[in-house]
Amino acid sequence: MKLAKEETLIKEWEYAKASKKGQTSHSKLIVTDKRIVADTRGMGKVERQEIPMSAVKGIGCAYEKPSPVAGIIMIILGIALFIVGIVLMVQGVDGEMDETTGIMLMFVFWLFGIGLLVGGLNLLTKSAFVLEITTYGGEGQSLMLGASNLNGKNKRKAGTVKVQVDNHVVSDIIETLGLIITEHKKAE
Repeated sequence: MKLAKEETLIKEWEYAKASKKGQTSHSKLIVTDKRIVADTRGMGKVERQEIPMSAVKGIGCAYEKPSPVAGIIMIILGIALFIVGIVLMVQGVDGEMDETTGIMLMFVFWLFGIGLLVGGLNLLTKSAFVLEITTYGGEGQSLMLGASNLNGKNKRKAGTVKVQVDNHVVSDIIETLGLIITEHKKAE
């Protein structure tokens, strides 16, 4: 991003990435001493919203990360089913059970175990982020940005879009943006 004369970059965050059919877009929040910019680039498009720092009235933020309990339970069950599959295979080979039956049961338990393991890991990475910055003035315009992967992959006519929200960056935005705006308002 190009800066105006006497404009200083204060902070820049890349909070989300989206990918579809090998193409990627990057979503950033950029704060300078003069403006706040929401910028998304990639997949053949550029989207940008800007508001002057001096016009900021307030900020609202929402961040959701589901409880990890369900994901952890799914991972533990997946590992347990995988181990049961190995035990069934050994019993089939040792003659305690028909070998074909043991191997078939092993594959069934392995498939369910892998499915639960992948589902649990996927559930642990889910989150959603929304930020609204409101302004003073007659119209009181606002800058809104956000990203979510809570619903998994977003189906579109042109293909599947996979969204990745960077949880650490979002936490930093929530903790830091208000401080930056407050310090700027004090300096005015």
